[in-house]
Amino acid sequence: FGVDNFYVCRLIHIIHAKIPCAKGKKAKEACYSALTNLYQQLGTEWKEVLLSAVSKQGKKSMDKKWAKIKNAGTYTQLRCTKKEAVPKASGQEMEDYEEEEITWELVPEPGQPAPPKEEAKPEAKAEEKPKEVEQKEPEPEPEEKTPEPEPTPPPPDGPLQSSPEHKKKRLGKCKKLIKLWEQSKPLDKGVIKEYDGQINPKKIDKNHPGVINESAASEYKCGDMDKWRKEFIDRKSTVKKWKPIVASLCAWVAAFEGTKFWSTVNNTIDIMLFWANAVYTDNPQPNVGKMMIDIWKQICESLAASFTQLGEIEGKMLLPIICDKAFGAKQTKEMAFELCEAIEHVYPPAICYKVYLSTLEKTKSNQVGLACMQRLVKAIT
Repeated sequence: FGVDNFYVCRLIHIIHAKIPCAKGKKAKEACYSALTNLYQQLGTEWKEVLLSAVSKQGKKSMDKKWAKIKNAGTYTQLRCTKKEAVPKASGQEMEDYEEEEITWELVPEPGQPAPPKEEAKPEAKAEEKPKEVEQKEPEPEPEEKTPEPEPTPPPPDGPLQSSPEHKKKRLGKCKKLIKLWEQSKPLDKGVIKEYDGQINPKKIDKNHPGVINESAASEYKCGDMDKWRKEFIDRKSTVKKWKPIVASLCAWVAAFEGTKFWSTVNNTIDIMLFWANAVYTDNPQPNVGKMMIDIWKQICESLAASFTQLGEIEGKMLLPIICDKAFGAKQTKEMAFELCEAIEHVYPPAICYKVYLSTLEKTKSNQVGLACMQRLVKAIT
């Protein structure tokens, strides 16, 4: 119906929010097709705005496709979605009315005889119209009440558990992370002590109820929970033993994505981020980095799909270590660069840019500095 009949900025924002969450070729092509239609109607002046959330490969393919579009910024305003013929007049558009006849009389001048009066002609009787028989409208049939749908049950319980109150207490003891902008060293000792005490409590009480769910559902393929717990606590284990843990956590997060039960996972995101941070800090190998990027990416995509923002303290367990460790390895640089784009959708961009700038100022690695600079340049342009 024409781009002038819609709120264009709202449409662009909706499409840009869907692009990072698009899984599969068909979902991404649907987003690109919508951007192509907007480009056809808006014109070349909107090109940078439309492509701001598209990846490098996507921009290359879109540039080739849009170069073939002629007369961008023009479109045909159709009357309707189907090319229907214009309806013809049926002759009943005007209402019936009676016309009044006005007669004029000649007034004689003084001293002259009056002119003879014309005899009024008998008016022709109006043709009597046949009386229309009023047709009674059929009484509407009583509508059948459709039964209310049953409430959707929540997905099965996962390997971690926590309440909003306990999450608030944990984050309350991590206030030092607010001033953390670059992580070339492990996290603060107080933070490590707090989360180690929650993951592996010496004694279970109100303040340390434990975060590992011993009765996790079999759908997430956790296997023996005692073994799962042992490998989750051990930071000197191997990638082969950590991979099933990461796979079960990713499956659990994806199961709750976009549902009204998302808070169940959201209450434990800080635990997953701390665990990944601690394991990657103690084992800064590229294969460990790739494994952790998988769970970080799943968390960011699920947060975006659930319309939830990442907290300031939680983000400090995620972004600084990516800039310091993942940008520094050739095997993880590209994956980390794409992950930062997903993080900027759920974490305040101003904080992200300050983390990039602080890492750029303090790092001794040219590769890390170059990657941080590229993120800053992309933010400015």
